[in-house]
Amino acid sequence: MTREPIDYGQFEAGRDCNYWTLDRTLQRVAARTYPADEFEWAEPVLEDFGEVVGHTVADNADRIDRHEPELHTYDKHGDVVNEVEYHPKQAENERIAYEEFGLSHDAFHAPPGREEPVGLTHTLMMQSLLSFADPGFVCPVSMTTGAAIVLDEFDDGSLAEQFRALTSRDVDEHIEGAMFLTEKQGGSDVGANETIAEAADDTALEGDPEGVYHLTGEKWFCSNIDAEGALALARRPGAPEGTAGLSLFLVSRTRSDGEVNDATFRRLKDKLGTLSVPTGEIEFHGAEAHLVGEPENGFRQMTEMLNFERLSNATAAVGIMGRALLESKV
Repeated sequence: MTREPIDYGQFEAGRDCNYWTLDRTLQRVAARTYPADEFEWAEPVLEDFGEVVGHTVADNADRIDRHEPELHTYDKHGDVVNEVEYHPKQAENERIAYEEFGLSHDAFHAPPGREEPVGLTHTLMMQSLLSFADPGFVCPVSMTTGAAIVLDEFDDGSLAEQFRALTSRDVDEHIEGAMFLTEKQGGSDVGANETIAEAADDTALEGDPEGVYHLTGEKWFCSNIDAEGALALARRPGAPEGTAGLSLFLVSRTRSDGEVNDATFRRLKDKLGTLSVPTGEIEFHGAEAHLVGEPENGFRQMTEMLNFERLSNATAAVGIMGRALLESKV
């Protein structure tokens, strides 16, 4: 089918447009990659998302980058609160992504207009479009899906409430995910991590999946630092050295009683890009955490999230290149 050429002269910049309709290469890739029945459902969704990203999300992202998140570790009384203050427009972008378009929902639950969930191809394609405007926001969006993938595969049901919140389309009950891996001595060598996980009582030691652990140690590069659905690797006392001795835990900014968890958010990193996602350093002081899956199997379980994040990075790059190409044409 022959298409009319796009008149890029009608645009003053690479915004105020529909990123989906202007990227015909991305359209062809999606048509080839999606299962046929999914693409029939997804195409109008991608078009609608491309429109809102090219206008509302792009405008919001520029404002957010000029007023990046600020960390408030302490309140006026000196008590630890570990609060991150966001530009108000971040809340609108979150509502669009999570509630209106179900970016962390539709791969696990049937979206409107379907009886079954859609595959991760759709999730990644939507993340590509979001990257046209805000690659920084793609980071928590992607990690939220990644954390849900891990819980969906390895949790025995004791963290069902957290999985439900990670995948909710209701922005008021939705939580975001994160992964806290890096330590000063354990960057590329995760097996060198020194964070310790001690059982709060005998229920955890006896294998009770609802048994609570306390994490002690520091994490050095924590993107989406205030996430309520963060996954962290830590070593139980007596566990083997290296990655074979690491267990996986879900640790939130707040404890199950609603109080701030036993941790200190030290500072946010100074970054050249991805300003919309706060990345910082955390010291755990016996922070409440819940074991995910089998103990001493944490690294293998975490790789499920890591593998998804690698795909997310690749598809985000597609969006960034698409935006750069568009900017060069207008």
